[in-house]
Amino acid sequence: MAGKGKTTGGQQTTRAGVAASSRNSQAVDNEQALLSCAAPGGCGCCSVEAVVSVDDRGQMVLPKELRERAGIKAGDKLAVVGMERDGKINCISLIKVDDLSEMVKAMLGPVMKDIFR
Repeated sequence: MAGKGKTTGGQQTTRAGVAASSRNSQAVDNEQALLSCAAPGGCGCCSVEAVVSVDDRGQMVLPKELRERAGIKAGDKLAVVGMERDGKINCISLIKVDDLSEMVKAMLGPVMKDIFR
């Protein structure tokens, strides 16, 4: 019964075809979300800096030029921040721990002052 499906306008639609169409639509939505940020006219807050591969142990190498521009040296600690959409992590950012602690202090400092007044 693999060929069985609903015929609409001369085309046969199967559950697998509908699922594939849904996945393709979601992929397009995810790509548009990424491009809206990194594309010309986007928010300008991020860009694709490099494409890296993950090996079978889960490791990847950040290109030397990117490490130099970001001031990342051997032994530096990086916080891995994941952003989720529709129950799936679709963006992973790396933040130097020293910078992260400064960000937290900048955000929480004024709040903590108000609390302990």
